[in-house]
Amino acid sequence: MKKKKRSLFSPMELVVNLALSLDESLRNVTTIDPESTEFYRRAQQGASLKKYVSATASDRPASSAAAIATFSSTICHLQRFNDLFCSRQEGENPLIYEQDQADLATARNVCLQILGPDPDMDRWFYYCKHGPNSSLGVPYWDSGTSAKWTLPLTVTENCMGTMEVYLKWDPLLVEMLERTYPCAVLTRDKLFQVVRGSRLTTVPKTDQTDRCIAIEPTANMFLQQGLGLLMSELLVPFGIDIQYQQEKHRLLAEESSITRKYATIDFSSASDCVGNELLRYLLPPKWFSVVNLVRSPEVCVEGTYVELPCIATMGNATTFVLETLVFFALAVAVAPRMNSLSRLPEWQSFKRVSVFGDDCILPSEDAPRFMELASRCGFLVNETKSFYLYDDKFRESCGADFYVGRNVRPLYLKAPRSEKPSVLRAWRYSLFNGLLKRLRSSLGDLNYVYAPALALVSSEIVRHDGVILMVEDSDPDDAGIKCFGDFHRVYRLFEGRPFLPMLTDEHGTVHYHRYESVPPRRGKFVHNIQYWNAVKKMGVADLFVDDKERDSSCYLSVISFARRPFNVLKRDRGYVVRLATNCGQSWFRCGVTDEVT
Repeated sequence: MKKKKRSLFSPMELVVNLALSLDESLRNVTTIDPESTEFYRRAQQGASLKKYVSATASDRPASSAAAIATFSSTICHLQRFNDLFCSRQEGENPLIYEQDQADLATARNVCLQILGPDPDMDRWFYYCKHGPNSSLGVPYWDSGTSAKWTLPLTVTENCMGTMEVYLKWDPLLVEMLERTYPCAVLTRDKLFQVVRGSRLTTVPKTDQTDRCIAIEPTANMFLQQGLGLLMSELLVPFGIDIQYQQEKHRLLAEESSITRKYATIDFSSASDCVGNELLRYLLPPKWFSVVNLVRSPEVCVEGTYVELPCIATMGNATTFVLETLVFFALAVAVAPRMNSLSRLPEWQSFKRVSVFGDDCILPSEDAPRFMELASRCGFLVNETKSFYLYDDKFRESCGADFYVGRNVRPLYLKAPRSEKPSVLRAWRYSLFNGLLKRLRSSLGDLNYVYAPALALVSSEIVRHDGVILMVEDSDPDDAGIKCFGDFHRVYRLFEGRPFLPMLTDEHGTVHYHRYESVPPRRGKFVHNIQYWNAVKKMGVADLFVDDKERDSSCYLSVISFARRPFNVLKRDRGYVVRLATNCGQSWFRCGVTDEVT
């Protein structure tokens, strides 16, 4: 019997046709506010293919080389700044202004007020954990918690002593490692593999450029995660809650596009510009000491180690928090004060400023002085993405674009990760959901505007997928079709094709088309380490729950987690494969016989 020939599918052809359809629809629409509609059309026209980065693109090596060249240029700029900053502090350079000295002194007092004189070591160690990404010696496809405790751990020489202190603080981890390696004496040579520093790599950012990130040593990354979380917690009382800061910034950007009360300031390569000498001046000495201990002093760039004049690049878990802290302190420092001679900021100054990484929001009248001070501290202001003039009707922050209160964020069409049929199927779902969600937020219920674009994507889904997956709005965008409260309209787009909902098996495992249950590779090892991980999480929970909350279902779920080992692997370039939540007999069949009671 002859096989039915599968119809060919071209993602690039679809997105090009989609971009043309959107532009044509927006040209023909007439709204109450034609100015903002035209602004949105032009933004969409220039952004449709900006982030379409094909996994098989032939020019990616050139993009990677350009990103590394930009990183090298930023490092040279920061080295010059560090030398200049040191000479300024010693009074040898006449370019330092009296106002700069006053503002930097205020910023240093802000950092002291937020962090305190020294870090709480117990709380820092409680927060230490392994991140989800790869580290030196641990590949991305097997970067779960268990794999990152495979000995020896990569570590820099300056961080090794701190890691040994942690192991003395956490005897349960040592016990679990001894059970995993019963025939080995856990000496320093067995525990650690000393490396010079991190390794630089690149990831796609747009269709023309890549972004540089550093793959940190495993032990360094473990301690960096805890220190970053500790600093994040200390920022919360001052109005900077990193967990919810993005939503706050989006609301402020929407408001400021109407009132122009606040400016939105952005920087280029800000993560690479947090200089060592600037931090040495701003941070309390003990804080700078621990930040310096867990960082990588060098980074390997194309086989050559380069000394880092910045505290770290992206990849270090402390980078983003330190970046937020520095910009927040500088923005508070430039706020006007009742007593101009005071080096202590007033409480109202903290409430006037909001920062998330290098996205800074502060009163428009303070923006010029803030940008000037930041430039003198080695940062590079991104003039094209900074908006502070009263005539600017546009404000942008944390991925939200507003023009006179209207959401004009364009839809960036992204390429699939690979050409596999399962990946292309997930990509089509993600494209449909992203298109519907973005256009509804920008155009409201004007379905006649985006109906042609939705019909174009839905026709491709119908042509290539036999049965349509329907999922909840809270599920991943590539898990299936979402209706966002308008089922009948979405259903009509698919011409009555049958919908297949998500399925939950008898063990309680939710099955998406991209999720499946797999046994761990090293069951006994996974079991020991995950048990330690769960017990430590219970200890962290003890810090924040009172006796009334201790009986809540959330807290009890943390306790039950200790008896439920699991493993997470990453395959298909980022597609997650996870173990069933209810293990039971399946673990016994996988060879795990030493159950924890």
